[in-house]
Amino acid sequence: ISNTQTPGEELALCIYSFIFHPKESEFQPRTAAEFNRDWRRGTQSSAGKYHLLLSLGGEGLRRIFSTEIGFGLLGEFLSVLCENFQAGDQVAVTAILKGCSQTQRFGLSMAFLSQLEEQVCRELFQKLQTLPVPLVGSNTGGCVGAGASDSATDAEEVQLSSGLEEETEEEKDVMTELRNLMKLYKVQADS
Repeated sequence: ISNTQTPGEELALCIYSFIFHPKESEFQPRTAAEFNRDWRRGTQSSAGKYHLLLSLGGEGLRRIFSTEIGFGLLGEFLSVLCENFQAGDQVAVTAILKGCSQTQRFGLSMAFLSQLEEQVCRELFQKLQTLPVPLVGSNTGGCVGAGASDSATDAEEVQLSSGLEEETEEEKDVMTELRNLMKLYKVQADS
């Protein structure tokens, strides 16, 4: 990706590459050192960093940072996720948050978050709570919800809003996971 591209062009490239080459990336770091090098040098924009986090997923990040998430990275992850979060990314972002929370010394990483990063964390969880959970088989997953048609999205929202008392098992599981993560990330649920 050239440094002369606008953020919109880079986002369009991100969407294209995620849709047509979801497993491919300019780099797939395997260690914390490789990740740090690529995060700092190879991925300049916030949208590019968001794509990297989504492409690695929660399990990939948990493996890379099994010992610990380097100083300051958790706050950067939260900021990038919050800034670039799109409807349809709830499951992927929740998996990333879960993977990070399963690393050793996660509590220490949380203790070193700045007040601004703590606020960003709260905002991210608010975003995750306010959007409907994408249904199994929908095309809303991906880099920025790419592939979702308006009619499919509308149908999902109608289904979710018309049957609040009849939540699907998937929706219950995602919401339970989200509540558990909120405890780990020390975010208070809205009452």
